Formats: sequence, C-alpha cells, structure tokens
Amino acid sequence: MRTLLLFVFLTFVLALNAQAPSFVNQGKTWAVVVGVSDYQDKEISDLLYAHEDAKAFYDFLQSPAGGNIPAEQIKVLLNKDATTANIDNAFGWLIEAAGAGDQVLIYFSGHGDVETRTFQNHGFLLTYDSPSKSYVAGAYPLFFLQSVISTLSQKNGAKVIMIADACRSGALAGMSINGPQATAQYLQQQFANEIKILACGPTEYSVEGKQWGGGHGAFTYNLLEGLTGLADKDGNYEINLFEIRRYLEDKVPAETAPNSQIPMTIGANARITYVDPSTMQALQMKKASESPTIAMVGSKGVIPQNDSLAKLWYKGFEDALAQKHLLEPTDSSAYHYFQLLLQKQELATLHNLMRRNLATALQDDAQQAINAYLKTAPEEMARRWRGNSPYRHIPTYLEKSIELLGQEHYMYKTLKAKQLYFEGLILRMDGEMQESKELFQKALQKLEEALQYEQRGAYLFNELGMIQGALEQVEKEIASYHKAIELSPTWAMPFNNLGSQYEKQNQLDTAKYYFEQTIALQPDLAIAYYNLGTVLMQQEQLEEAKKNLQKAIELDSLLDIAYHNLGSILYSEEKYTSAQPILEKLIKVNPQFADGYYLLASTFLATDQYQKAEQMYKEALRLNPEHPYIHFGLGMSYENLGQFDKAIAAYQKNLEITPAWTYPNYSISICFAEKGAQEEALIWLEKSLELELVTLEELEKERAFDSIRQSDIFKQLITKYFP
Repeated sequence: MRTLLLFVFLTFVLALNAQAPSFVNQGKTWAVVVGVSDYQDKEISDLLYAHEDAKAFYDFLQSPAGGNIPAEQIKVLLNKDATTANIDNAFGWLIEAAGAGDQVLIYFSGHGDVETRTFQNHGFLLTYDSPSKSYVAGAYPLFFLQSVISTLSQKNGAKVIMIADACRSGALAGMSINGPQATAQYLQQQFANEIKILACGPTEYSVEGKQWGGGHGAFTYNLLEGLTGLADKDGNYEINLFEIRRYLEDKVPAETAPNSQIPMTIGANARITYVDPSTMQALQMKKASESPTIAMVGSKGVIPQNDSLAKLWYKGFEDALAQKHLLEPTDSSAYHYFQLLLQKQELATLHNLMRRNLATALQDDAQQAINAYLKTAPEEMARRWRGNSPYRHIPTYLEKSIELLGQEHYMYKTLKAKQLYFEGLILRMDGEMQESKELFQKALQKLEEALQYEQRGAYLFNELGMIQGALEQVEKEIASYHKAIELSPTWAMPFNNLGSQYEKQNQLDTAKYYFEQTIALQPDLAIAYYNLGTVLMQQEQLEEAKKNLQKAIELDSLLDIAYHNLGSILYSEEKYTSAQPILEKLIKVNPQFADGYYLLASTFLATDQYQKAEQMYKEALRLNPEHPYIHFGLGMSYENLGQFDKAIAAYQKNLEITPAWTYPNYSISICFAEKGAQEEALIWLEKSLELELVTLEELEKERAFDSIRQSDIFKQLITKYFP
C-alpha cells in the first residue's frame, strides 16, 4: 500500500437562511464524482484506490442511504475520463442544471499539489491529463473550483456539498516545498462561511489499504460508513457534523495507528444526512461479524533526496519486506533496517509508517492461515490433518507485531488471542504426533488464555474443542463446538468436528446428521464426504458409502484415508481387481501409509499374485514392524510360493507380536506338513485343536495333512477333539 496525503473535506455553502444541508433534499440533487488513480504522465505517481473511493461514493449516492439519486443526475469521471476538460465540462453542466432549492454534490479523489509556494498559487487538483510540471498548463486550479461553488451557491441558490480527497503518494512537482501540505492549508482557508471535514492535519499522512472494504482510503471508507448510520449516536436517524466528527476521530486514528492521522472538522454543528434504517441495520450486522485487521501503507517521497544512507536502509527494508525476511537474517531483515532508521530522528513520520508496515507483515502468515482455515481451503486442511506444521514462526511474529504496535493499539487483544491460538495449535499438533497428554494440557491453557482476550472467535472455540477432545473432555468438547457454531453458523468445521465426536461415541445417526449439515454448508469439503462415507460403512450402507468416498477423492485427490476406506469396501465385497488401482493410487499419494501397502498386498494375495503380495507386505512391514497382521499375510505369501521355512518364521513372528490372535498356530502346522516334518506338524496341529481354531470339516479338506492323516497320533487327535 502507498501512503496518501489525503485531504478530504465536506464544504457546505450555507444559504442565507442557514438551513442545514442534507443528502435528502426537497429539490433535486445533482452530483459530479471524480476519481483518478491512474495518471497519464508517468512522472505523477499513480494511486491505488482513489477511483475505488469515487465509485464507492457514487454507489452510496444511488443507494437508499445516499438518497437514491437517479443516474441521470450524476456524472462519473474515472481515471482516463477524468481529464481537465471533462471535469470543467461537468462543472458547467452543474451550473446549468442546478437551481434554487437544489442540492449539489462534488466529489474529487486524486492528487493535490502546489508547484510554487506563492501567495497566488493556491494549489491544483491533478486530473488524469495533468502535466507533471507546470500545473498551470493543465491541472485544475482550486480557485476555479471556488468560482464554481460560489456560482452554484450564490447565483443559483443551490446548497453545495464538496468532498475532495486530494491525495499524494510519491514524487510530485511540489514535493520539495511540501506542496501537498500546502494544498491542505489552502483548502482549509480557501472557502469562507462553510463547514469542512478533513481527513487529517496538514502535517500528517493519510493511508489507504485493502483492509478498508478490500481497497479504499481509511478516511473515505469510514466517512461513508458513518454517514450510512454508524455515526448516529443519538438514534434519531440523522447524522450531524458533531456526530460524524466524533465517529471519525474514534475510528480513523485507531485504524491507521501508529501513523498519525486525526480528522479535523471546521464549522458550526449542522445536520449532514438522514439515515436509512434498513441499510444501517445491514451494515451493523456486517460489522458485528468482522474481525479487526491492519494493512500496509507506503512511504514514497518521505526520505529527503540528499540522505543517501537513509535511502539505502529504506530500500533494504522494502526489499526485506517483499522477500518476507522479517526477523531473519538478523543483519538484513526488515526489523534490522527499521532499527537502523530509528536513529534518524528527523524521519519520525517514516518511523511510524515502517512500524505499521512491519507489524502488518508480521501478522500476514497468521491471518492467511486463519482465513484459509475458515474457508476450509484444501491446502490449509492438509497442513493441519497431515501433521505438517508450518506455524512455528507465527507466535514469534505476532509477539513482535504486538511489541511494535503497543498494548494501547486497538488490535492488541485480537493479536494476543491469535498469538496464544497458534501457540496452542502447535502444542496440540505436537501432542498428537507424540501422543503426549502433557502437551494437550499446555495447549488447553493457551486456548483458555486466548479466550480471555477474544470471546467472539469461532476458530478459538473450535480449536478449544479439539484440544478438549484429545483430553477426553467430551461434554466440554461438544459445548465448545456448539459455541463455535453459535458464533459462526455458516462455518462447516465445527459441524464436521461434532460429527466426528458423535461417531467416536458410536452415535452414528447423530454423526451422520452433522456430516450432512457440514456438506450442506460446504459442498466442496472433501473430509466431510469421507466422514459421511465412513459412517455409512459402519452402518453397512456400502453403496452410499462408496459414493461419498469417491466424492471425497474427486474433491481432494491427496486424501489418502478416503482411498483406503474405499479400497477396504471393495476388498470386503471381494472386488479385488477393482480395489487394486484405488490402493495403488493410495500408496502413490502417501508412500508412508503402511495399511495401504498391507491392504494392496491382501488383494494381490486374494488374486494369486503371491510375489506382488510378498513385495507389498515387506513394504508395509518396513513402515510398521509391529503391525498385528502383516507377518501373517507375508507368511501366506511365502506358503503359496512354497517357501515354507520363511512362512513358518513369519507366522511365529505374528504370534510373538499378537499372542492373543492364535490362528497362525494352524498355519504353522500346515507348513510343517507341507515340508514333510510330520512330528512338528502334529505338535502345532494339537495346539490348534486345543484352541479350537479349526473344524473337523476343514481338517478333512486340508490336503497338506494327507501325508499324516493315517498316523496313529493324527487319529488320536481326531478322536480326542472330535469325539
């Protein structure tokens, strides 16, 4: 963002009877709205949002809050259309159109400057085609504007409201003699017998940025919100000069801090506009759901041309900001250059701009992560679900941002809550990786402290619920998710998390309801389809389960668990060849997913692809040596390949790992029988019969025992266990 020296004023030329002006008038209302961000002469620095401010003002005039002024009574000139000739022509149209009892609105947003500091040079508004030098040759002189206003008010008898955003960013012709500041002074003195509202004093800088409605000047944005109704403190549906002044003085300095910008008003108290109740209520509801933010501002032209060292340091600062080298490396970070420039006491204004920009940059990663989470962006969800925590630097960044802004800043509590949130989030994710209850307890303390600073953050309550769930505080967890839903009823994640908790409690119908609600709120949320599919699996609604798991994969091709569960269903349905490509995709997506290799190996085993099965079981074993069933599957692969010694070793390893699962005893007896080791085969067979692992019918069908079936011991075992 760039710094703007933004001089905004409302000039009300009072009628002789001193009646208060209003956007709602008995006569007609006429308006000329001008906004210039993109200048033809490249030596005049472009602005960012001057034209957007003009468009916002035009929209306001056409809204119920601004009086529903018909389009044919407004001329709008933006950027290349805002030439000196077109503006002069539009003012001529106003003089011809406006009559006694009418109201005239003139809005200008663009550069303001003087070229020479003389008594006669009262400044210029820089139009699209103004030259960068010799303004008198093409810019619009302020004394012309005074003449237009005087003609409209005194000769035509119209009420005139003048709003001018005379902005400066970068090098202008009058920079060396403080031209923009001089313009501000002249604007304050130029018109007699009037009311004015100024964005800031002549020695201050005004700012613009994305935080104000996606891209506006701080003053204009708050001015329009105030006129819409937020400034109506006494609730009488009228905004007077005192109310708008008080509103702007409350809002603008706080939102632009640490940059100094204090609005000014000049003149007697008078009504400015009426309030449209429905528009005001809609704005109040919108504001209630927003979190405070802060944006960068620029500072071109603030450093004196002859201070080469300061220029070098400031370039280092800007480059470090652009590269996001905020605190590191310590000798070339943005913070390092900021500390160097603090030594230049004559650059106090620049210090505030740098402080704000650095503080803003330090907040960016945190805000982007929260924004992405609230939108359930797939990349952000992957970072949270897959244990890849890129957040470790964020608490330090936020702590430094708080230090730069100070505890008196309006965002202090919000930033502190975010700092504690990320500290808790990191502890919770580490706790999951390490299975550490101690880390979960520390995370809980962080979130409880965060909520002392911010009670409206749905994301805080959602994280609190996840931590409480990890600590098995089920009732508190559910209450936290419900609080998150109360605060943000259209955010899908608390619904999804509630569904997961009810699934853990085996309340499958309730879980299904919350997962369906999640999908209704966010139809592109892959994890919700996965969760719903998993519940349907447990309810044995396999066709519906497959549809939801396939949808999850369609939405997130990296969601490994969805591939796994879909493959599991196909395996259970004995659709092995259909399951294989799904599971092959799974291990491609996540080469560390041991169960993926295990399940794929089992499909190869079921389709007599024993060497492939052996290979996949070994991969699964490499990733999870303690898996309870991999050794058994590997043993079956060896057995079918005729490698009976390897099979016996694998089955014995399975018994060692999971002694409670005794079926490998029977498999070992078969392998010994296949080897012709009758004594060992009979020993292991007796163990199997003691454990009731096999029926007489199965025993009679097993061809491996044909070689020992006629032995006395075998017959004795049959008689003993199947009398």
